Amino acid sequence: MTAVLFGPDESQVARWQAIAIPITYLRQFSAAAEGDWPTFDVVLLDLQIFRVDTSSYDIDLEEAVKSVRAAAEKNPDSFWLLITPPVLTYNDVAHRLARTLWDVLRGKTSATQVATEPHYVSQVIPQVEAWLAEIERINAIPITVANTRDLSNSEWRCVRRLLGNCDSAHCEPLGEGQSEAIVLRADPVMNGGAAPTRVIKIGPARKILREHLNYFEFVHQRLGDARAPHHDWNDLWTAGSSAAISYSFAGGANPRPLASVMSAGDGCPALHDLWERVLAPWLGMRRPSTEPIAAFVAAFLDDLGLDQVEEMWNANPPAFAGAPNPVPWLRNISSRVNDVSLDRCIAHGDLHGYNVLVDQHSQSWLIDFYHTGWKRALFDSAGSDAYLMLHRVGASPSAVNRTDAEIVAGENAYYGGGQPVREELAVVRAAALDVWGAPSAALLHLARACSALRLLQYPSTDQALTKEVAGLAAAAARALAPNWEIAPEIAPIEF
Repeated sequence: MTAVLFGPDESQVARWQAIAIPITYLRQFSAAAEGDWPTFDVVLLDLQIFRVDTSSYDIDLEEAVKSVRAAAEKNPDSFWLLITPPVLTYNDVAHRLARTLWDVLRGKTSATQVATEPHYVSQVIPQVEAWLAEIERINAIPITVANTRDLSNSEWRCVRRLLGNCDSAHCEPLGEGQSEAIVLRADPVMNGGAAPTRVIKIGPARKILREHLNYFEFVHQRLGDARAPHHDWNDLWTAGSSAAISYSFAGGANPRPLASVMSAGDGCPALHDLWERVLAPWLGMRRPSTEPIAAFVAAFLDDLGLDQVEEMWNANPPAFAGAPNPVPWLRNISSRVNDVSLDRCIAHGDLHGYNVLVDQHSQSWLIDFYHTGWKRALFDSAGSDAYLMLHRVGASPSAVNRTDAEIVAGENAYYGGGQPVREELAVVRAAALDVWGAPSAALLHLARACSALRLLQYPSTDQALTKEVAGLAAAAARALAPNWEIAPEIAPIEF
């Protein structure tokens, strides 16, 4: 454990000798290395650091607020103490500065106190010691993390704070996402016995906070009965640039990602449960909206623009079985169709095999709500459909292990009235069409084409296969709604 004192007067360090931890003295915030910030347990700030010059008691309030806010964001997991020396108490500026900075810190850090004069420091020392004792207790809890990359200091702090009420815990990874986040399954021991499994997601603070807020806005408030692990306002911790959230998983021990369940060849019951009990209620909570089809296409292509997709596509033009390159056609839709009555609903937004956990009863549970919100209808159905179509598995031959040729042959059979490539995909399509109705089939195919194109932005994607599947889906959508190319609205389809 460490403490840092910022200020022009190094003699202030002597006041803190009663605390038996190392104290680093630095004159300015800029003197602290970027990697040091998440390691400070206590930050002592002498407000003289903000004096304009040594001969004046004037303080640049705006610069002080800016500097402290930036420092607090780097190191929120700490105890901050603001010290106002006597030389600054002759006017009201220092007191207003202390209160202003205290308000800034209160929303950014775990613990903050204001000592208006140095002789109050002795009164605050017991609070600091209590804070350090709690940190020492948490750091002493035996927590192991196996089979994953090394966690940074700030990531470790997040894990330890969220498991701080356990006797011990063992963590195993459930998967790593494109956003640099890592998801751990934590099996804790409390009061000498096993406690419910927790799922901990660690990642960049901005993204974790967004997931935290989305949970309460869409999952907790609007979808009370949706099957998602329990999450509380206190199940969030930030430290440095990292943050973590904890979900209490009551569905049973050892939840597994859907991707691993699929690899074992037994994913159909879990997917059926996912659609019947989780996603269908979400899709049912929709509100009418009229929006340009261009916005619909853009929503599926995410941050990847149509120009970028076409450039990638043209670099390696695919050979379709009578299905033209769909990218110009999608652009044609965007420019020709002005608006269409299209329902919006609450969608998960990132529905793939690592964001669905499956318990021992084949019940599905959702995690990762960073992209959750009001989206176009069929967003989740098209996204999961494309994921299942293109997901590569390494298990022995089974219903989910198909070659590229078999996938394309299965798609052609499906579009021609035959069966889809595998049972899991049939479950998703049947459930989606049951919710939205057969008249929406063309829009589902269009959404699948967009969703497949969006996957091209990820290096791990089998690009040739993805392009072919997207082309087949676009050709099917065109066949069902040929007037899209010439009419100002989608007349043949009822919504």
